[in-house]
Amino acid sequence: MTYVATITQKGQVTIPSDLFRKTSLRKGGRVIFSVQGDQVKLQSALELVNELAGSIKLSSKIKTKDLDKIIEQSKKDYFRNKWQGK
Repeated sequence: MTYVATITQKGQVTIPSDLFRKTSLRKGGRVIFSVQGDQVKLQSALELVNELAGSIKLSSKIKTKDLDKIIEQSKKDYFRNKWQGK
């Protein structure tokens, strides 16, 4: 099935509700856009994480933590070390 949506002046697109319900996308969820030729692919970030699950070894220290919290902590550590000259 094909769906049509309008791009706003701000470059935003609303996903048609029927299409939204047929996908694994969720309100407040994160999405990943990728370009393949002249097409744009939209994918749930959670689905990508699930696809990649098991492909890398995680330390037990971070295995049970929220991905967003890990990223935020990593950014804080990186910039703290960068500004302290480490």
